[in-house]
Amino acid sequence: MGESPIARLREDERRKLLDDLNHLNIGEIKRFCARHSIPYRIAIEASDGARRKTNEDDRKGVVLDRVRHFLKTGEVLEETCFRATVVRLGAPRKLPRPSDRLFYGQYDKTNGAMVALLKKL
Repeated sequence: MGESPIARLREDERRKLLDDLNHLNIGEIKRFCARHSIPYRIAIEASDGARRKTNEDDRKGVVLDRVRHFLKTGEVLEETCFRATVVRLGAPRKLPRPSDRLFYGQYDKTNGAMVALLKKL
């Protein structure tokens, strides 16, 4: 672990920089992350235990927390990784009922009926 990238800034400058990160757009955040090897994609655990990156970005707040941690400590945190027990790739065959368990990979944001049902639930 190296020195904090912002260690030489005054305390008020550090605080302002960390607060101002909220104003960056997601493209700017991703470029910073790529330059410093900070993960911003979600990963899933396969049934064999291997990790696989998805094409989905993590939430902005989660990624910004990783960026802030890196700036304060110089340490890069791991990506979000969903365990194999909560992953089912592919949409479910039918709309879920309130008693059904919804797995990562089954939520289809483009399916109007699914979105309406989830809002209702």
